[in-house]
Amino acid sequence: MTAEDLKRRFDEGPMNPFRIRVVILMLLISALDGYDALSISFAAPAISRSWALGKAALGVVLSSSLAGMAVGSLLIAPFADILGRKKMALFGLVLTALGSLLSGLAHSVAELLLWRFLTGVGIGACAAMIMTVTAEFANTRFRPMAMALMAIGYPIGGLVGGLFASAMLVHFSWRSVFLAGCVGGIGMIPMVALLLPESLAFLLGRDQRRRLAHINSILSRSGLARIDAPPPVVRGQRGYAGLFDRVQRAVTIRLAIVSAINTAAAYFTLSWLPQIVHFAGISPSGASLIAAVASLAGIVGGLCFGLFARGRRQTRIAALLLIADGVAIAVFGVAPASMTMLIPAGALCGFFLYAAATAFYAILPQNFPDSSRSAGIGFVIGCGRVTSAVAPTLAGWLLAVNLNVAQVFALFGAGAIIAGLILITHHAPESLVPRPLD
Repeated sequence: MTAEDLKRRFDEGPMNPFRIRVVILMLLISALDGYDALSISFAAPAISRSWALGKAALGVVLSSSLAGMAVGSLLIAPFADILGRKKMALFGLVLTALGSLLSGLAHSVAELLLWRFLTGVGIGACAAMIMTVTAEFANTRFRPMAMALMAIGYPIGGLVGGLFASAMLVHFSWRSVFLAGCVGGIGMIPMVALLLPESLAFLLGRDQRRRLAHINSILSRSGLARIDAPPPVVRGQRGYAGLFDRVQRAVTIRLAIVSAINTAAAYFTLSWLPQIVHFAGISPSGASLIAAVASLAGIVGGLCFGLFARGRRQTRIAALLLIADGVAIAVFGVAPASMTMLIPAGALCGFFLYAAATAFYAILPQNFPDSSRSAGIGFVIGCGRVTSAVAPTLAGWLLAVNLNVAQVFALFGAGAIIAGLILITHHAPESLVPRPLD
């Protein structure tokens, strides 16, 4: 049996409790990432008031963790293709927990910038890994829903964070928001160490000690027959070398451009939404509540994709959702400054933002081979993180030079629409399209 035969058998095998447990674990890591990434947004109004930060300075603070995510995705995530998915998960969680702890203890803007950057590096390292692991452990039939569950973990973390911050900021300082993230990270580390196995796709490409035993362990726990001898090692270019060969180059560049444009729009919205609402006269707790509503709507949006995408043209669906997301962002920018209007506008924005993100993340793994999947996902996400790190600072500058809120939201909404238009004509490489077993 070849490695490709074994992978196809695994893809068509049952989605048993063992494989479901791995997907749920990835959902939990994604939720923690969502909380840690958005915690600075929840705390921003209180930090701004406590340290008397202007809009431009606040934009830099909001961008710091996003810059760290770019570094984590571009420079750290590719090592998951060399060292393994599990080691990268543990490394990312340690960095995230440490960064959250130190952020909660920061006593100056410079310290906060540094520790939020470190937190972002950990989140970026985890992001590509959890997408890779989810795609590699879910079977073909369940994969769209598995990717949706993984992706909605992010808004689940945002929802919990928004509700937590809304309640805690009434009684405690902004530091409690970050310290809670540290506690969550410390709790996740032993769970990953004990429950997360290495992926079959990674093992098939590595000639390592006890390779057959590890492969058979995954097969038996997945409800599949064990094998008597390991298949030949699948050789392939690892890391960035495999992303820019003749077959992959155009795919990698196109997906990176879509990610860069759309992620800038998404993180502008996520980072500035609570603060924009606060500028409109809503209290910090009210602003956090609206952000939480947007996250709740995002959960619904992600689940809707998972329910209806199976068996359909997922790339086309992702493109249409990106266009709808751009329209929703522009609509939020012109919503009247009242809770009655901002809550539904925020819900609409969150629904399409997270549905589009879920759909885009779902198509990424199928566009890269096993040997460079983490590197490919990390590169595409990393390009988005670079622009997402710039976006909040750019938005702060645009607002500081007297562009109004509606104009800024319309500008970033147009970016999401352009990303959707680019994606409409995209197709995965023919060599990566799965074939059924004979």
